[in-house]
Amino acid sequence: MQQTSPRTTFSLMLFFCFSSFLFSQDLKKIDSLQNELAKAKSDSVKVATLSSLFDEYIVEDIEKAKSYNDIQFEIARKSKDDYIYSYAFHTKGYYYFFIRKIDSALVNMKKSNRYAKKSGNSEMIIETNLRLGYIYNILNEYDSTLYYLNNTIKLSKQYNDKISYANAYLERGSFFMKHSKLDLALKDYLVTDSVLNKMNHKSYRTVSGLNAICGIYITLGDYKKAEIYGQRAKKMAEEVNESAYVFEAEAMLGEIDYFNKDYKNAEEKYKRVLENYIAVGNKNGEGKMLIKLGRVKLEQNELKKAVSYLLASLKILNQADNILNLLDANENLGRLYLKTTNYEKSKRYYNEALKIARENSLIRFEVNCLKQLAKLNYLTRDYKASSELFEDYASLNDSLNKSLNLEKVNELETKYDTSKKEQQIELLSAENELGKQRRKSQLTVFAAILGLLCIAGLALAFAYRNKIKTAEKIKELNAMKSRFFANISHEFRTPLTLIKSPLQTLQSELNDEKQQKQLSFIDKNSNRMLELVDQLLELSKIDSGKLKLILKEGNISSFLNSIAEPFEFRAKEKGQEFSSQIENQSENHFFDKDVIEKIVSNLLSNAEKYTPKGEKIEFHSNVENENLMITISNSGTNLKKQDLPKLFERFYQKSDQQQGFGIGLALIKELIDLYKGKIETSIENEVLSFQVSIPLKPNETENIVITKEEPQTIISQSTETDQDEELPVLLIADDNVEIRNVLKGLFAENYKVLEAENGKIALKIAQREIPDCIISDVMMPEMDGFEFTKSIKENELTSFIPVVLLTAKTSQQSHLKGLKSTADAFLTKPFNNEILKETVLHQIAERRKLRERYSRELILRPVDIAINSVDEKFLEKLGEVMNKQLGNTGFSTDEFASEVGMSRMQLHRKLKTLLNVSATEFIRNERLKTAAALMKKGNRNISEIAYTVGFNDLSYFSKSFKDLYGVPPSKYIED
Repeated sequence: MQQTSPRTTFSLMLFFCFSSFLFSQDLKKIDSLQNELAKAKSDSVKVATLSSLFDEYIVEDIEKAKSYNDIQFEIARKSKDDYIYSYAFHTKGYYYFFIRKIDSALVNMKKSNRYAKKSGNSEMIIETNLRLGYIYNILNEYDSTLYYLNNTIKLSKQYNDKISYANAYLERGSFFMKHSKLDLALKDYLVTDSVLNKMNHKSYRTVSGLNAICGIYITLGDYKKAEIYGQRAKKMAEEVNESAYVFEAEAMLGEIDYFNKDYKNAEEKYKRVLENYIAVGNKNGEGKMLIKLGRVKLEQNELKKAVSYLLASLKILNQADNILNLLDANENLGRLYLKTTNYEKSKRYYNEALKIARENSLIRFEVNCLKQLAKLNYLTRDYKASSELFEDYASLNDSLNKSLNLEKVNELETKYDTSKKEQQIELLSAENELGKQRRKSQLTVFAAILGLLCIAGLALAFAYRNKIKTAEKIKELNAMKSRFFANISHEFRTPLTLIKSPLQTLQSELNDEKQQKQLSFIDKNSNRMLELVDQLLELSKIDSGKLKLILKEGNISSFLNSIAEPFEFRAKEKGQEFSSQIENQSENHFFDKDVIEKIVSNLLSNAEKYTPKGEKIEFHSNVENENLMITISNSGTNLKKQDLPKLFERFYQKSDQQQGFGIGLALIKELIDLYKGKIETSIENEVLSFQVSIPLKPNETENIVITKEEPQTIISQSTETDQDEELPVLLIADDNVEIRNVLKGLFAENYKVLEAENGKIALKIAQREIPDCIISDVMMPEMDGFEFTKSIKENELTSFIPVVLLTAKTSQQSHLKGLKSTADAFLTKPFNNEILKETVLHQIAERRKLRERYSRELILRPVDIAINSVDEKFLEKLGEVMNKQLGNTGFSTDEFASEVGMSRMQLHRKLKTLLNVSATEFIRNERLKTAAALMKKGNRNISEIAYTVGFNDLSYFSKSFKDLYGVPPSKYIED
């Protein structure tokens, strides 16, 4: 199937707005309606007739039309009838819509819908839902548009209103078309055609649907199918005597001729339609046809006539204020001036078209304008602007192509007959259902019994539904609560980082004992706040079902001893007695270290907090039947047995005078439940005890992941940076400017620091500057840290650059995800300044070791030198290029960069960072290493070897060889 440019869609969308504005008055019809109004006795007939008169006058005499609406309101106020009010507000909404006061139209249409519901008038309920969908479509409110149009489909099906059913699908098709979802639009238009065709219904709505289908096939380049639907549309428009739609169908057929390059026939059709539009005074139609004639002349290279048509269309359309036609005119003028190499004028018109497209969310047209503007800026040598525009174009075009599944669209035509049959079955089913209800109503006795049963059933169903709704509401509230805790916890971690980072700097710089004590107090409380934030975050994960147990093999007794030791030290400082009896275990078990640590630490912290001076804390643990048994008790408690059931409630406080328990114990209970364990409490002789049982035999379920122990990250000792060496380049990517400033302050002295506010910008900088190391936040707009790291590591330009991820997410799953994204290190916020500095230094130092290895290697070995598979392939490519060009004495660095597929600067930075050599040095070194290998074989003389490896100056070869190996070639052969 032939494809067309995005511009083709104009020939489609310009026909989708319902053109009630095109019709002139029908005097015979007006006389008939006036007579009907005079004879009408009931108010409902009067308001319906007044609405019809309003429709006849709205185009040519708006004040007269408004007077009919005023009469409707007079009748409504007198009768106080909801049905009549719904009619009056509906007409008023349409009036405001016509004079382009869309907000007022929306308000009145909503009132009409409300009164229609109160009156139970199904016809008006359906009509107002359809109109509301249309208005919201104009306002570009996606969800509301779909809600009202889907509601119209549902209601019209319920009340067996086939015309409204078809109209709703027609309107929804226009909605999908506006959002470039051609497959969904075509599907809806085919439903409209199926329903109306089955009814043998012929009206302007039927013609609209056929024109729409024709337009989609034009966009897809399937002109044969477009021709079939276009001819059907024209024939039906002539049959129903709708001249405006005859014009549209004729213009659509002209479009088919245009894209088939039959410009002569296209021009004839366009001119006929233009004459008709001028005759009826339709400015929008006139402007539209002038654009199409301009396009034809442009294709025929009659540029003066093309300019004349297009400028005339622009002048008319600026007055008519039609967005789509105005956009089309500007875009075609941009195309014309591009063709005549008047780039500045072309830019001006394309920019105007782009502005209109963006203001009205017309993505397809925005894509085309961006593409052309990128080309224009390239032609005028504004390469930066061209590059930015092309990136915007590529990004937007990708998202557009995802929504346009052409293969799916093509399949729809083959399913057309099936779609019609299914639709007919649905409608017949609705009719049969109504027939059954009428027959049942005749059987009075059975109806009465059935009624009683129905009432009982409905009562039960209503009660059950309420129960389900209540459960869903509780579930929804819990989810909202969990999201709130998760979000607020993440928000707290950033300011905590901003507090702790400068605090650590001050602690290392200040020597005053009093100031150190105050700083220590701040540090202690910020750590406590961080602990509370972590607890909130854990609870939110448990509530949302996202927390999993990560089981690793380890020695449980050694682990528990390491947890208890600091508590024992603190207890002695506070004058408390602390005893621990932890049964030694020779065998290892699988357990979640993070969860066990939280449970034990919180229980010990709680015991320490509420144990008076001189009282005792006891910690016992042993393993029984593959269960870890823990008992933690403290004496001197003032709790009573009746308080025990409430201990695990969040923020439980016994009285206003006593400190509450916060969320620590609640978190413990949730974690133990997650572990399928048990916790019990008891009080005997003022001794509060917690007995915990946790299973150690792993069971692989959806909440449990069993993994091997990961090696700990080794952090090397800091080494002095050689002052003579060029400063390493460090890129910092974080959307929080304060965090960036803190990090910049840490590294500015020893690094050249670059900054980026999100992953997308950081990726561009990394590809341009090739930094020595990158520090990136995980949660960023545009592109998050995980995606950014993946992009860095998969790109040959940047794959070797170490990436350190920083995150407020503390879970092991997040850590695991970070490592899976091939990050080189993963640290949590608030980070320790010294650990972060050492981590960066360690990563850069590791790369230096690889450089040293390269300088010692006689032959380039990618496997030994590469950091990952991408670098290995890059080094293999370098080797292949050098093998091919070894004897080429004129092989330059520019040619080298071109062969590798990089710019000269990018190749230089990559080689400098990866191997600590420039491109020139790399070429020379590889030639010298090959020469050394040949010398060792001993079957050639020095001058022959020098020429073989690409040196045409023997003295320069000798000097270079001595610089690299420390001895001249003759001495190297002797050794």
